[in-house]
Amino acid sequence: MRIDCRWIALLLLAACAGMRDPETGSNDSGSSGLLTITASADEVTVGDSPVTLTAAPGEASWSLLGPGKLSGVTGQTTQYLPPDSLDLTESVTVTASRGSDKARAVLKVHPRLSYPVGRRPVAIGFDGARL
Repeated sequence: MRIDCRWIALLLLAACAGMRDPETGSNDSGSSGLLTITASADEVTVGDSPVTLTAAPGEASWSLLGPGKLSGVTGQTTQYLPPDSLDLTESVTVTASRGSDKARAVLKVHPRLSYPVGRRPVAIGFDGARL
């Protein structure tokens, strides 16, 4: 039995359609590739400003897996708000969904460094900014 290489290439291309790395914030496997997420940052530290996430094109439903919270669950944009405290660096996944199409962004959340002095931790800062 002889198999034409063009058919194999076509099957491989079809199987890989929509598969992208979730670390990049791109679509996960099985999606049609129509929905994408753009994040204002891919890393955040406890106490920093929120990370803005934008779905394109149009609105989406948002969900979060990991510590912290989202400013909204529907719309074209949402903000990821890091938790008030964190002991270790963690990854969180923000998912935008519209119908069967999904896109994911993975953010790294770092703890704020503090050094105990006596019985209370002291946050490090300089010129009014927390380090």
